[in-house]
Amino acid sequence: MVRTDSLHPPGLDALTDVYHEFTSEVTDFGEHSHRARLDVLDRLLSAELGRLTRVAGNAGMPGAGAELAELLAGMPVYRLYPRPRAPLSAVDAHALDVAYRSARRSNRCDPERLATVVAALRDDDGESAAHSEFRERFQQVSGAAMAKGVEDTAFYRYVRLVALNEVDCDPERTTSIDEFHAACIRTAAEYPLTQLATTTHDSKRAEDARLRVALLAEMPERWSAAVGRLHAVAERHCGDEAPSPHAEYLFYQTLVAAHPIDAERAWAYMPKAVREAKEETSWLEPDAAYEAALERFVRQMVADPEVAGEIGTLVEAMTPHWQELSLSQTLIKLTAPGVPDIYQGSELWDLRLVDPDNRTPVDYDLRRRLLRDVSEGLHDRFMARLDEGLPKLRLIVVTLAVRARNDDAFANGSGYQPLPVQGSRSEHAVCFSRRRPDGESATATIAFRWPLLLDRTWDDTTVLLPAGPWRNALTGADVDGGKQRLDALLADAPVALLERA
Repeated sequence: MVRTDSLHPPGLDALTDVYHEFTSEVTDFGEHSHRARLDVLDRLLSAELGRLTRVAGNAGMPGAGAELAELLAGMPVYRLYPRPRAPLSAVDAHALDVAYRSARRSNRCDPERLATVVAALRDDDGESAAHSEFRERFQQVSGAAMAKGVEDTAFYRYVRLVALNEVDCDPERTTSIDEFHAACIRTAAEYPLTQLATTTHDSKRAEDARLRVALLAEMPERWSAAVGRLHAVAERHCGDEAPSPHAEYLFYQTLVAAHPIDAERAWAYMPKAVREAKEETSWLEPDAAYEAALERFVRQMVADPEVAGEIGTLVEAMTPHWQELSLSQTLIKLTAPGVPDIYQGSELWDLRLVDPDNRTPVDYDLRRRLLRDVSEGLHDRFMARLDEGLPKLRLIVVTLAVRARNDDAFANGSGYQPLPVQGSRSEHAVCFSRRRPDGESATATIAFRWPLLLDRTWDDTTVLLPAGPWRNALTGADVDGGKQRLDALLADAPVALLERA
């Protein structure tokens, strides 16, 4: 899942305080992740863990169930990729070391047995079929433990800011612009054909729903006040059994993400969320009384005009900023190193939630009609028909055409170069060029982050473009190379894609 640091770190700290106060949460995400994986290994994946333990015994490591569970619960990645008759790569060895250090802290593990298991995972002796099978089976259970324990459990237990609870993301980590550039340089050199996705069939929230929630980090005081008012309303609708503070807090973020949402969509989402958390209820042991009370709460809250007004006011305050941030994210995805993926339905604004919401039919007739409109008026005012999502579709069409005209700047052997940015608003700017194999810059991307805080005010901020004439493919404007003010570059659209004129 590709993303820039669209999250404001000080705002995230403030939201952490709001979350802790509302839920009385004292456990960080790392501990939630560890506990959740142990939970699913004990219940959902007990057969798989039992088989792995038997395989380990066949390889000369009997009775290693606890050690294996703790290693699996401490893995920082989904799995290792061992090669037959070879030691682990440096990357995999580091991941195993992280899991080993985590397991050593558990009083469940025998130190000698744990060290033996880790040694067997680290190196293949090339002689024992049982040893090789053990290494293979460990990877199978490791990926399942991460998917079911983290994605489908911990992400629903730790709900501080659910924009960060996404497949392949770490809810405790945001990245700086420098880290983003470093990752892109590495991707261009080592993984130029990696997939870049912002929404998939497995997303917890579609890309634009996620961005709405992310914007709460730029308005933490307003969010805190809104949560207080929503909770006051909720006290009229809460029964004795529902909802838990965590479910209630997740519900409020869901209302922001998908607004406007009706009771049917909201209730289709919430049972999955609370069952995945596996605390008050679960798929294996559903609590009918709790879920019935939760359904009454959800339906009454969605129907309450005070709730609708509170959420509507919040979303109005972040509009059109969330749409502009979506354009920034989409442009970066389409021009950063890798192969961009556009998930069905996300060609326009996409506010779907996880299944069953993301399984709803896509209106392709609408998209065909809008695509004709874009194709027939390619250089109409870029931000026209914002409510329909036309700028996002126009951005995709134009950028893919630029990629096709400059295919050697986006293929194997192409390069990536951060563009120097200076000025009082430089921390908002994400600027880079894509280079052909001969080193010549072919395109330049000008995008941004933290849109509420930016408020379209670039002040004295400038970007240093590569020398020579350029044309903004999104607006048709001619641009000179050298130092350019961002307020001039972005006068007619919130993002810019420059192509050699």
